[in-house]
Amino acid sequence: MKFFRRADWTIERTIRNGIVTISSTAVLLTASLAWKLAHDAGQETLREVTELSIETTQNRVANVVTRHIREFEQIASSNVIATALTDSSGREGYLAPFLEQRTQATGLTFAIFDYRGRMLIRTGGGSDVPAPPSWVKEATQVPDLDFSAGPDNVAFAAPIRFFADNKPIGFLTARIPPAVLAADSDLLSSKFFTAKVSFYTTETYEPQPLHVKISDTGKKVLAARIELEPQMSWLDATLQKMTTLGILATITILMSGLLMARWSAHLIASPIRELTQAVKQLREGHDVSAPKGEMPVEINTLSAALFLAFEERGAALNKLQNLAHYDSLTGTLSRAYFDHQARNMLQIAARNDATATLVYLDLDRFKAINDTYGHDAGDILLTTITTRIQRRLRTNDLIGRRGGDEFVLLLSPLGDHGDIGTLAYDLSRMITMPVDIGNGISVSVGVSMGAATYPDDSQNYNDLVTLADQAMYESKKFGRGRMTFASGPTVPLASQDWTASTD
Repeated sequence: MKFFRRADWTIERTIRNGIVTISSTAVLLTASLAWKLAHDAGQETLREVTELSIETTQNRVANVVTRHIREFEQIASSNVIATALTDSSGREGYLAPFLEQRTQATGLTFAIFDYRGRMLIRTGGGSDVPAPPSWVKEATQVPDLDFSAGPDNVAFAAPIRFFADNKPIGFLTARIPPAVLAADSDLLSSKFFTAKVSFYTTETYEPQPLHVKISDTGKKVLAARIELEPQMSWLDATLQKMTTLGILATITILMSGLLMARWSAHLIASPIRELTQAVKQLREGHDVSAPKGEMPVEINTLSAALFLAFEERGAALNKLQNLAHYDSLTGTLSRAYFDHQARNMLQIAARNDATATLVYLDLDRFKAINDTYGHDAGDILLTTITTRIQRRLRTNDLIGRRGGDEFVLLLSPLGDHGDIGTLAYDLSRMITMPVDIGNGISVSVGVSMGAATYPDDSQNYNDLVTLADQAMYESKKFGRGRMTFASGPTVPLASQDWTASTD
């Protein structure tokens, strides 16, 4: 025991010593048995197992079913079917014999329904009456091809369209037992395995072993599961070849392995369980310190790394969230996060039958100040103005920076032009007040606004943004220092005396 608990005790050393003990015994006892089995099986076994691969069987099943689907689609789109549906005298005259001939050739049993879902013709025997597709009465959502699968039948359905206007005038269905499809695919079998095929449909197909996708309509996928079942007769014959020595060797290896595994697992699992419990509590928000008990070097290193990673992850997530949600300079909502929050507020307004107003706001003469006094002065100006705007807004109003000196507001519930104009005037009065940018210098800017109201101007958020932006540029066009409504008047705002620039 002390050998494994030295100062440099590691998982690698513990497992290595155990594996050496087990593998040395296993190699000596199984070498003769492995040689005997390999000699008896030989190249013939290798060839048959290779031929009976899952991929080969999947390809054959997919090809057979695809061939039946294509045959069915050709029949559904043939002029014979469409013509017979418009000519009742021809149904028994040539349509029924035509379908019976296709049933004998393909194994598919057919049924034709009119556009109301009434069965007109069927082929094949049996007491069960075919049912029309579930979407027969949903004329606007008729798929070009549909299918279903169960233990008794694989079924296809398609509309029969009138060639003049391509509208459904009836529906064709076909069924075939899965056993017929599997038999028709000429699946391989050998003294080692037999193949078992089952079909199913799903809306979302995820690739997985033993499964194959056969057909995809975009809304539904027809797939098959292929299982290989071992032939017990071959297994029995193989087991009879096992000698008493081989059985005793297996038991000896198993017992030795169980004892070694139990002992090794106890040494390794105890600190891992302790670390796992600590990490779980850490994820749940508890204040937990790293385990200090006796543990291998690797687990001790892993423990320290995990706890450090959790600390760094928490800090990184907070930083990323701030970067993603807020403008780094002004602290207002970022463009993407403002759009997200604004859409949520419009949904709430729609449910409450309330109004909302989106205001696009642009600072006049900001570029001239930025160019004259530098970007630091521009940053001071932006942060000061942002603070003033936030003081005037209500707690449920949103403000986001669109870029540069452009901001956007969402005011909810608020849709009256008079109330909006009052708020806009108050904001302009606060915005245009002088701002001290340092060194005894004060500057002031003007402001132009554009507004679009929900739901009067539009019920679509993107359209509201566009309309408000266009209205803001109308304000600039007609002299700045004013508010323009997307579907209303232009009203003057408070302003300071300054010389207009080319901003």
